[in-house]
Amino acid sequence: MTARRKAAGIVALGFAPFALAGLAATPALAHGSLTDPVSRVSACFAEGPESPVSAACKAAVAAGGTQALYDWNGVNIANAAGKHRELIPDGKLCSAANDKFKGLDLPRADWPASP
Repeated sequence: MTARRKAAGIVALGFAPFALAGLAATPALAHGSLTDPVSRVSACFAEGPESPVSAACKAAVAAGGTQALYDWNGVNIANAAGKHRELIPDGKLCSAANDKFKGLDLPRADWPASP
């Protein structure tokens, strides 16, 4: 075996763990809303914005319309820089203090919740 082949073999063995880690990695399914536990906007979008099933989602649509559910990934404050507690008033967390999503802030006992 030549020195060049031996070096190539060592390099290949050195990169093998990285290649295996890349194959084993799963893609992130993050696009702005929690699904476990499910966020209010994600739950209502899954039910169907035009004809939601749950009373909570029906109330959210009545308060804020269906477009907010189609724009579910818009519930954010892009430049909060760790100051989200200062920027979002109490009672406005689910809408990120954005009036477009005001139906998500409705205080109800029937929203999906984690145990």
